[in-house]
Amino acid sequence: MTLVFETEKNGRLWLGGDLAAHNSKLLAENEIYAVWPAYRGAVPDTPNVYVLETVDGTAACNGDVPMEKIMDSVIDVAALLRDGKSVLIACHNGAHRSSTLACLVLMRLSGWSAQDASSYLATMRNIVDLGSRAPPSRHRTHSKRPLDWLEEVQGQVHPSEAVVVQKSALGFVPLRRKALENGFQVWQFQVFGHPSCSKSKERIFI
Repeated sequence: MTLVFETEKNGRLWLGGDLAAHNSKLLAENEIYAVWPAYRGAVPDTPNVYVLETVDGTAACNGDVPMEKIMDSVIDVAALLRDGKSVLIACHNGAHRSSTLACLVLMRLSGWSAQDASSYLATMRNIVDLGSRAPPSRHRTHSKRPLDWLEEVQGQVHPSEAVVVQKSALGFVPLRRKALENGFQVWQFQVFGHPSCSKSKERIFI
C-alpha cells in the first residue's frame, strides 16, 4: 500500500492491492475512511470502512462500465479527500486497474492531463504501468491501453473549477515533509516525463 497523494486538509490517497484491502489493522492504523475496489476481490472484510461501488479498471477502459457510474465514484472520492478523509483504491496488485481509477481522481483534483497523472503515479509507486494492455481473457481478446482511454475521457473528468481545486491539491510536498518529520529517508533518482520533473526527483521510502 503506497501513499500517493495528500490534499491540503490531509486527505490521503492510497494505492494498493487486495492484501491491503483485507488487512483491517493496516486500514485502521492509516485511518482509511473509504475503500474503492477496482475489482471484486478487493472489497474489504471490515465493517469499519465505507466501501464505494466496485469499478473494474480494465472493464472501465474497454467501455464495459458506464462513464456516469465511474464519475459518480470519482467525484465522491475527490470530495472525501478534499474534506480530509483518507481513501484506498485497490485491485489485485495495485498496478493497473486501481491505478487507472487513481489517475481519474488525480485528474479531477488537480486538472492534470492523463499523461501527467500517469507519470506522477509511476514516480510514487514504481509498479504502476498504464501504458500496457491487459492480457487476453475469455471475455476479451484485445484490450485498450488504460492511458489511451484516460486521454479520451480527460475532458469529462476535469472539473470546471480546476484552477481552484489545484490550490488545495498539494501532492508530494506535504507527503515529503511529513515523511521527513517521521524519520524516513529520501533518495535522489532520475525521473523523466512528469510535468514538474526536469532533472531529478526524490522518493520517500516508507
